[in-house]
Amino acid sequence: MRCNECGHENRDQVRFCESCGQLQVAANCTSCGEQLPPEARFCGACGTPVAVDRNLGKSVHLEAERRQLTVLFCDLVDSSALAQRVGDETLRFIINRYHKAANHVVARYGGHIAQYLGDGLLIYFGYPRAHEDDSERAIRAARDLLEEIKTASDDFQRDFGVGIQARIGIHTG
Repeated sequence: MRCNECGHENRDQVRFCESCGQLQVAANCTSCGEQLPPEARFCGACGTPVAVDRNLGKSVHLEAERRQLTVLFCDLVDSSALAQRVGDETLRFIINRYHKAANHVVARYGGHIAQYLGDGLLIYFGYPRAHEDDSERAIRAARDLLEEIKTASDDFQRDFGVGIQARIGIHTG
């Protein structure tokens, strides 16, 4: 591992440079959590520019930025009742299909799933990449996500005797 401070080629697994004593640590991206190699200037997973504070071993954003975000929150209606009606394996199957559909739709519109909260999804438009039409993208994604959920619900009704519905809220600010 090459030291970013002095350029010395160190043995793998050393914590401190054998030449200058600089801490040699990998860090995680503050945007997506991807592990960064010590020399990373941009996250390879999400493209966020980063610098690593070698004293803390944490990535930090290179510059502060104020931007407008559109946040979409989606969750399943009465998921607790659904959980009681179907077994664990069926519920896991339903949630996984819902998450896969959301991933597909959100990626299509350039959004970012920030958190999976059980049956809830917190989705950002305008982060990590901003577009002039992020609020429109969120609305289109919401429409398509509801269509995907309706299709999945029809399949679940046929296969398991239960359907699903979702609620979606969108806020821009």
